[in-house]
Amino acid sequence: MNLYKLEVLKAKYKLAPFLKDVYVEGCDTGFYRWFFDAKGIKDVKVYSIDTVEIPGDIIERYGLRRGSSQNKVIALSKELCQYFDDEIMVKCVVDADFDRYLGKIENNPVLEYTDYTALEMYLFNENVLKKIEIAMSLPIKPQTILNNIACVLERVFLIRLTNEKLQWKMTFPVYKSLNKYFVWEREKIVFNESKFIKNYLITNGRYKELGRFQDVMRAFEKGMHEDVRNNIRGHDFSWALFRLIKKIKGKTDFKDWEKFEHWLRITVELDYIENEQLFCELAKLAS
Repeated sequence: MNLYKLEVLKAKYKLAPFLKDVYVEGCDTGFYRWFFDAKGIKDVKVYSIDTVEIPGDIIERYGLRRGSSQNKVIALSKELCQYFDDEIMVKCVVDADFDRYLGKIENNPVLEYTDYTALEMYLFNENVLKKIEIAMSLPIKPQTILNNIACVLERVFLIRLTNEKLQWKMTFPVYKSLNKYFVWEREKIVFNESKFIKNYLITNGRYKELGRFQDVMRAFEKGMHEDVRNNIRGHDFSWALFRLIKKIKGKTDFKDWEKFEHWLRITVELDYIENEQLFCELAKLAS
């Protein structure tokens, strides 16, 4: 695949500042294209950041880490801002991830963040779960499912967030390995948090610093956002919902949680998201 070079993009928008382009992380393009189409906005094009070549030295120039799609989008937004000020109609969109808790939110007119940790968290609501309840004949009410998932995934988020804050760069277990710390029941999900943290730190050679890890984790716990959608990682939500449905039903029509996540995005309706701040900002491109 031929990648757009940064200088080519700058020349493109210099010659055509009226172009309305949106750059997003990885596989998020389909969701945003659907949004613009549903709003009847036909002159906006959505591109994956994977189509753009951002040199590693430029990413590092802004104090960002190489190898991250989010950081590539942020670096692109900064380059465009420096070159054009407010002259172009381009938006760069990233998942907020842990950035609000870590004080890393960048402020520039080209860059937009999801209102919650990730795109998937717009689907963390009763309307979406009601669709799933009907489609899959689930015997459990949507709010019960959401409450059960939130209780355990907020704890997982805290563990991930603490690692980010300490900058230990510990390797988090893949979902197949993570599953052994969970007990999936129809009415409840149990997470063996203490066993997980112990093994997590031992595996990464940090167990001697358990006390420090726990102190940072408790400090974050006191300041958690009231809206749980800011306290759960998007992929964790998709994975946990997939596992819970599989437990309840005994099987699913999806090969794995990733296939389920793609289907889950299709359940969204325009009126679920169009009044959220991010999508209000994107809709202004129609002006």
